[in-house]
Amino acid sequence: MKFSDIKHKIKNNPGFKSLKEIREAGYRIVKERDGDRYFLAKQEELKPLLIRLGDIAEVRFGIKTGCNEFFYLPSKHFDIRKEGKYYELIPKHEGLPKGVRIEEEYLRPVIKSSRECKGFQIDPSNLNQCIFLPASKTIKGKEAFKYVRWGENKGFNKVPSCSSRSEWWFLGDRRFPQIISSCSVAELYRAFDNTGVLADKRLYEIYVDSEEKEQVLLSLCSTLTTLFLETGSRTGLGLGLLDLTVYELADCLVVHPNLIKGKQIPNKKREVNGLVELGINPSIPIREQTPNPLPDRKALDDVVFDILGLTQDERNEAYWSVCELVKHRLEKARSV
Repeated sequence: MKFSDIKHKIKNNPGFKSLKEIREAGYRIVKERDGDRYFLAKQEELKPLLIRLGDIAEVRFGIKTGCNEFFYLPSKHFDIRKEGKYYELIPKHEGLPKGVRIEEEYLRPVIKSSRECKGFQIDPSNLNQCIFLPASKTIKGKEAFKYVRWGENKGFNKVPSCSSRSEWWFLGDRRFPQIISSCSVAELYRAFDNTGVLADKRLYEIYVDSEEKEQVLLSLCSTLTTLFLETGSRTGLGLGLLDLTVYELADCLVVHPNLIKGKQIPNKKREVNGLVELGINPSIPIREQTPNPLPDRKALDDVVFDILGLTQDERNEAYWSVCELVKHRLEKARSV
């Protein structure tokens, strides 16, 4: 097609009169997906709409302690109470040492299950346990070393996962991931904005560029992610839960962060309620209903749907498909 045939259809042409001028200025001509309009764009602006999560983020397992009985507090042995710059360990039964303390910097809040977070943002005050996590292998002379000695007297240092470490009680240097992800899904997949907690092995850690965190989180929490995971992951947990592996999550497609700069999830703290979010009742024929997502859910999904240029029919199809796939998975588990 000649430049003269489309020149008048270029919507953002500042005055270029030839294809040569456009190229010398570093632009390319691109056509809209559905329609007959054209636009000028520079190469750096021509990002893919969707990209693998693993291409822009590091996805890792949460912490594997090897002995939660020792590393998580409170435990069946001790309660804890904050006293100044220390946590005092309060014995729960006879035969336990008294007066044991742990420096406050060695106990960090930890999330062990997605059930501990109802929305899209983790609130440390809602978590029930801390993890014993010294910042280095050198804690001799510290109050916390008395706790380590008690653990050795109980034989925790001989647990296979612990005995393989040079210092059995040292879990390594751990960073706070910007995003924490569920590793199993009942209905709608969720990822969580991390506000300073560590994650248990039953959750996944997602490390992203801090400037892209909000955009990656928004894309992950959209209904489209549930659709991608339902069609690309295996099942294998009880009650029909979708069981995700690290590599399956890393392979999941997300909207390229550059395309949603400045966007955030509306109302991260609100409770997320599964398929009810989509305004569809799974107990009656799904295709006979018009999806009517909750306002916050719609606002979240519309950011992603708008970037992908989905029509209303295509958006409805995404909602119907998610409901059908989830319903089939759960009903199949109940029938076994």
